[in-house]
Amino acid sequence: MELSKITNLRGKLSWPMIIWMIVAHSLAVAGLFYMNIPNLIIFLVLYFMTGCLGICIGYHRLLTHRSFKTTKWLRRFFATCGTLALQGGPSDWVGDHRLHHVASDTEADPHNAKQGFWHSHMGWIFFRYPEKVKKSVRKLCRDIQVDPYLRFLDSAFAQIGLQVAVGLILLAFFGWSGVLCGVFLRLVTLYHATWFVNSLCHLKGYTSFKTKTLAKNNWFVALLAWGEGWHNNHHADEHRVRAGLSWWEFDASYIVIRTLSFFGLTWGLKR
Repeated sequence: MELSKITNLRGKLSWPMIIWMIVAHSLAVAGLFYMNIPNLIIFLVLYFMTGCLGICIGYHRLLTHRSFKTTKWLRRFFATCGTLALQGGPSDWVGDHRLHHVASDTEADPHNAKQGFWHSHMGWIFFRYPEKVKKSVRKLCRDIQVDPYLRFLDSAFAQIGLQVAVGLILLAFFGWSGVLCGVFLRLVTLYHATWFVNSLCHLKGYTSFKTKTLAKNNWFVALLAWGEGWHNNHHADEHRVRAGLSWWEFDASYIVIRTLSFFGLTWGLKR
């Protein structure tokens, strides 16, 4: 199926996803009642690792848009952090996002903002892709599947196993409250931070560039999602490593990438 011919991305309801979201959100709310200084530190450290290093730098700017280069092992480390965000394996995440850029705000966009806030925010995740669409999306991430380790991270065994491992470590050292704050509260907060880029950043904010999309710059999402809220800037040039361009557009992910380049760990940053 050609991407331009995609008119319906909705397949059957994904009941495992629906049940997971109910459970995860319920336990995240429970975690709020156990928040203290140690649990806050756990939350922030893992939120940075999985959100900034994993999703924003690893999945998004490195794997999806190839905005910079790094060593094979650091690339795999970033991808592992991204997998710990439990937003899917590298291939699924990259494929969805590349499809979003190819068909932004059209019927072929997985989280088409023209269908309303709730659809673009989280409604879209509750439906499986029809098989023909799934095959088309997979074609967008062939470069990811070349790496055997990234293919391993695509498996349910890796995604669930890594999360369970983190949970067991937290349980051993901090008890159940550490699990609630370090796993469930962290996952749910990062879910919504990522989803706000898909929803709020296509509905509310300002534009610095004229694009063919609804993408807007939103300071609130930028703070919550490590610089990804400067979405209009990003859609103006998706391969640019830096999203925050003006002096007031704080871009935490770019600062990390730029710092790593000072030590020779990243290079070829696309300006």
